[in-house]
Amino acid sequence: MKKSFAYLILLLVLFSACKSEEKTENKDNKNNTETLNTAKKQIATDSPRTISGEFIYSDEAAVIKRQNTMYGVIMNDKAKTLLAQAKGISDDPYATFNVTVTAKVEDNNGEGWEKLLDIQKIIKVEKLDNGDSLRLE
Repeated sequence: MKKSFAYLILLLVLFSACKSEEKTENKDNKNNTETLNTAKKQIATDSPRTISGEFIYSDEAAVIKRQNTMYGVIMNDKAKTLLAQAKGISDDPYATFNVTVTAKVEDNNGEGWEKLLDIQKIIKVEKLDNGDSLRLE
């Protein structure tokens, strides 16, 4: 009888130890999942995206309008190449262009547009017809 009682206590101790180990593993898995999700979100915002829209420029600034969002363009080497391609298509200072670029979207901490595009790659540049162009009024 004493042996049966000892085995019963041993089994209870083993089962309770396994349950607390499972709870610790579940908690660790949940923390790992949250960390992974946070990392994925960070990568998604830092990753370049393909963006198409209307492009208009001046000598000092450029803007891409996409649906209901306007982006200021960071004037890096790729942006200057895009300006040169647009000027090669049309020398009209009021011309607008349909462009597709790969760019990183960044928050603007200064004055101007809320979002900025850091162009990484130029995919397409086409002149828009006058009736379809962006109008500044």
